Amino acid sequence: MCFVLRKPREGGLKVSNWLVSTILRYTVATGLLSCIVQAIYLIAVVASRVSAHGKAVYIGIYFIIAKTYINCMLASLNSRASLRARLGREFIRSINII
Repeated sequence: MCFVLRKPREGGLKVSNWLVSTILRYTVATGLLSCIVQAIYLIAVVASRVSAHGKAVYIGIYFIIAKTYINCMLASLNSRASLRARLGREFIRSINII
């Protein structure tokens, strides 16, 4: 879906192209952080199962996963105000050009 949305579109408003690319950037950035934490968790689980000691280090990382998801969600919710303000400025510019 990211590849379809990133394709340059002929015609249309510049504002809509800008908005789609900005939302796509926010989505990829927050999803990437969550994905990295999940990958670290997976590596820790596999490493603890393979090791002879069997220490459950991954339980600490498990608690970090929930905090990461919440922080990513709050960051995207907080970014809406600045995005809405920039969208208003871009929309006014596109109307003045037309």
